[in-house]
Amino acid sequence: MLSDLVIDDSVITPTCARCSTLFAVGEVKEVESRGRITKLKISDSTALINLYMYTDIAARMGLRLRLSTVEPEYLLAFMGKPRVRVHPPEKSFLIIDGEACASACVAEVDAGVRDNWILSTAIRTMERIEQLRSHLPTITTSWMDRAMRHYGDGDKLDECESIALEAVQQLWLHYNKTAKEIALDFLNTVDKSSREVLMAELSKRGLRGRWMEEVIDELIADGRCYEPESGFLALVSRT
Repeated sequence: MLSDLVIDDSVITPTCARCSTLFAVGEVKEVESRGRITKLKISDSTALINLYMYTDIAARMGLRLRLSTVEPEYLLAFMGKPRVRVHPPEKSFLIIDGEACASACVAEVDAGVRDNWILSTAIRTMERIEQLRSHLPTITTSWMDRAMRHYGDGDKLDECESIALEAVQQLWLHYNKTAKEIALDFLNTVDKSSREVLMAELSKRGLRGRWMEEVIDELIADGRCYEPESGFLALVSRT
């Protein structure tokens, strides 16, 4: 993660957010037990986060058993105290201290929770970046001024902005691919379907408005389906 500055026991991000407690959602990539403490590596689509929690809590959640087969899309929502650890020479990284975590602070969630978290976090990040840019170089709060000097006025904000945009772009690409697969699977079960029926099927899976229209238009442009008559769609036969 980008954050490596601590002021008054709070981690300060490049967008000048003070974090004494951090909430995040991500996919578990690795679990390692170290006596009473278990270390989890979690990807939040922008970075790998190190989360530490009591081994007995991890065991009750079945983490070691499930990750012995490295199940994909094993998503956790978690909350903990952020800490910056420094290792020479001048290398630092952010961890989430879960030693005080109760089981209620960590929970398995579905993809919808993760996706909503990515979108909401990206939106708030962009809002904070715009606020900072509009006030530079007139920031007067001492700790914010110290944070901007630490991270550098422009480059870190540009980097944060790129990360937020890329996370949303990857989310859209995932949904776009999934939506196409859903549409093709449905069309494979019928000879033809009206646009309204297909859009209703996509709506059941969470797509809305222009997203559905774009998915259908892209399938036609890709030569995957066609309109045998006005307002109806069918799969292009593959020989």
